[in-house]
Amino acid sequence: MNKQFTIPFQVTLWDLKPFDETPDSPTLSRGTVKKGFDGDLKGESTGEILMYSAADGSAGYTIMDKVSGELSGRAGTFMMLHSGTHTPNETSRALGIIAPNSGTGGLRKIGGTVEFINDKNGKKLFSTSTCLTNNRCSKLTFTRTFCRRKFPIGNGDLVTADL
Repeated sequence: MNKQFTIPFQVTLWDLKPFDETPDSPTLSRGTVKKGFDGDLKGESTGEILMYSAADGSAGYTIMDKVSGELSGRAGTFMMLHSGTHTPNETSRALGIIAPNSGTGGLRKIGGTVEFINDKNGKKLFSTSTCLTNNRCSKLTFTRTFCRRKFPIGNGDLVTADL
């Protein structure tokens, strides 16, 4: 049975620290990102992120999130891995997966792929083939309002990027 979920979320923690600020080169940062979910998925996630940010506002990241909550009446946790890029004035995309065999509790059989799209209307996360059990495949959609963040670049300046 196919079912589509739309799941709003908020970033509740964005804690990145630069570890390479070589002049005339993108800044490399790592840190922790937390999100809260309130919709078909009620819960939260904590993720570890690696990111680069360039002087022109371009950026790229990879993150592993541990999601904990209840989806369609099933409580548990699962791991979501995704990475993507952003360039100013263009649609940003990120692709990833729900890590195989990472689900626990009522979500122990969850799996599939995910796609983030960031455009002028905000962010959306699409799971193109999420299965809660062997016979029930679903599509997850996460949405978040568009926001701006500032990132340090090698010369000590800050660059603004849409997230």
